[in-house]
Amino acid sequence: MEEGKRYRFVIRRKKEYVKSFKSLKKKSVGMDKVKDIALAFFRSKTTADKKSKETVKKHKPIVRGVMRKVFMYLGAMLIAIGLFVAYILYIIQTSSYAPVGPVGAAYPSLNITVIDYGIANIGAHNLLTPYVIVEASGSQIKEAELFLEAADQPIYNEIYILNSRREQGASYDEFKKQLQKNMKNYGVVVNEIYLEELENLPDGATPLIIIPSGYIPSSLLFKKAGGKGLKDICKSATIIYIGYGYDEGIMDEKRGRMFSGVDYSRSAIDDYLGISISTPLQSTNELNLKSIKYGIAPKSLDQANIKSIYGGIPAVKFSGNDKGYFIAVPNTLDSGWRNGKDAADDIAKMINEKMWLKAFNAYIGVSESDHIKFGDDGLIYNTLITNGKVGVNESYVRVYVRGYDKDNQLVAAQSKYIVIKKEHKGTVSSSKYAVAEKLLGKKLDIEAFFDESPAKFKQPVPIWLRVVNSSGEIADEMMFGSQYVLPIKYTMTSQYDPKLSNGRYILKLQAGSNAQASLAESVLIIPKINVIPLNIDWKKQHFEFAVESHELGDVGDALTTNLKDTYVVIDGKIREKINIGYINNQPRAFFDVKERLEEGKKHVFEFEIQNGLSYESVSNVSRMYYEEWWFWLVIAMTVGVAAVGAIFKAREKIKYSLDIPDFEIRKKIRIKIKQDIILKLFDTINKSYGWKYMPLSIKEIKSGFRRIKYKGRPILIGDFNLQIMLDKLKYSGHIYEYLGLYSLKKWEK
Repeated sequence: MEEGKRYRFVIRRKKEYVKSFKSLKKKSVGMDKVKDIALAFFRSKTTADKKSKETVKKHKPIVRGVMRKVFMYLGAMLIAIGLFVAYILYIIQTSSYAPVGPVGAAYPSLNITVIDYGIANIGAHNLLTPYVIVEASGSQIKEAELFLEAADQPIYNEIYILNSRREQGASYDEFKKQLQKNMKNYGVVVNEIYLEELENLPDGATPLIIIPSGYIPSSLLFKKAGGKGLKDICKSATIIYIGYGYDEGIMDEKRGRMFSGVDYSRSAIDDYLGISISTPLQSTNELNLKSIKYGIAPKSLDQANIKSIYGGIPAVKFSGNDKGYFIAVPNTLDSGWRNGKDAADDIAKMINEKMWLKAFNAYIGVSESDHIKFGDDGLIYNTLITNGKVGVNESYVRVYVRGYDKDNQLVAAQSKYIVIKKEHKGTVSSSKYAVAEKLLGKKLDIEAFFDESPAKFKQPVPIWLRVVNSSGEIADEMMFGSQYVLPIKYTMTSQYDPKLSNGRYILKLQAGSNAQASLAESVLIIPKINVIPLNIDWKKQHFEFAVESHELGDVGDALTTNLKDTYVVIDGKIREKINIGYINNQPRAFFDVKERLEEGKKHVFEFEIQNGLSYESVSNVSRMYYEEWWFWLVIAMTVGVAAVGAIFKAREKIKYSLDIPDFEIRKKIRIKIKQDIILKLFDTINKSYGWKYMPLSIKEIKSGFRRIKYKGRPILIGDFNLQIMLDKLKYSGHIYEYLGLYSLKKWEK
């Protein structure tokens, strides 16, 4: 080691906390040992057995541990049970049970009863619609749809399939079965008919007949004495023929297929029918039909007597044919479709869409329907109408109802066929939609035109306006106009205040108080007025609404405003006055209920200004979780379990103790700064950035405070104090603030 060199070593102790644990082994206790301990506890209380007392004392910690586990599991189980019970009670409290309906028949069934029908105006004098007031009843059915389908010419009163000799008809049975199934969904039964019956149909019969024979039966083209040929049948009935053109052959019941030019003259058939077979139109829009084999052109018929439907299927209206049609589907069952089902689907589509009637402008329309629930009496009432057509005097109507079960599955259907004629010459023109005068601000204007024969009324009679509802009952009536019918043509005007519930009504002008005759009729619709909840506070009993109606157009603000100073009746017993307030220029009706409404119950608000204007809701009070009873039940159970656990908790031995000295308390120092120093700071910060007269943000001003020293240390200022300081300077006029930036007033030039 060299002389003169010295080394110094510094040893520092590194202080760390060290955890010390003593491992304990759990003693396993068998069932025999547990039995001995239990018996020892029992004997120690009943006898003075020294050994038993020592056993109890020795195994007391083990007993505590076992009891602790028992209570822990018991507590967890109690909490689970409590939560489950709370959930069940909550469900019971907030749910409503659907009433159990009466047990119905073995199968779902429907029935239609026609209460009233006629032809009425719908809006203008020349626009009319057939109407039917119906009652529907059913068993094992939850909801139903009701439809009215109408045309100027016969739709059909029955549907038949001709069962005759056929070719290319191997899928006939499948076709028939599927067609019957499809039409059953519209309440229509499809039956078979034979040639003898077809040729001897009674005059005036208006069935729809399907002939899927592949070739037209010869007896329909060369009619027998006393029988009816194709043109004769089509004067009232509609025929849908499925097969080849007669230029390919015709069908004889005994001989089978007969050939053109050999067995018959094609030109003779052309002359008889007034048509000829022509080049096909290759189109099968929206159908399963594979192809079209031929077309039909006029020979002696007018071109207007032949129309094309679905692109290429000819529909013929023979000369002198007032009510019937001949529709040729230019292919056979076997060659035209993949199977009988596809063929049946196409024919059912054709029947239900009435395309031939639409093509000849003989269709009026079909009503729309929503799913309607059956009432408590198991009935549905409805007034069925179409959108109308100009100049309707006679209408052929099919009414059908479709029933659905609880799973929304179609389970039943029923239909009725009615021919309706206009019994009067009078017409009524009025708005299609109307509501009470108080709600809309004006009455309904009515203009009636009467055209009665002088011989019909021997003396003047008063005119009554009667409004018939969907149950066929008179919902309202009043004297109309000048109250007398004159036996000449004339026009009268009057006004009516329709204070009615929403729905469809028939407005009838009738002669005399005992309704001697209807002079004119029109449709009146009271639209659904929607009460829209804007702010409902069940806790404070404060309610705000707006009112609107889609059918009446953009008059929602007017409807809401007109509720002012009217009353709302709650549950038929509480009556409160309605006030109008405005938020963002939108009116809202509001009121407070003084009497406490029962919680968890359905409450009905009826607005007196219009019949049927109501709102229904269940009073579910919105609460925080800590306001619910089940929350405190769980808390109480949890505290109870924790208390039991604390009682039986084993005592822990203290191994360590820490001595922690008090921390030094830092003092906040209040510093007073002169106003001039703060104002001068604006120039200082500008100078540091190389700016001049530049407005500063709060962040820049805050950082600038570090330039101000107190006892040699920079000043730190919080956002809150800085904002207060800047607000005082702003209000005193020393600085300006704009968009979060601050500048000195003296910088302005």
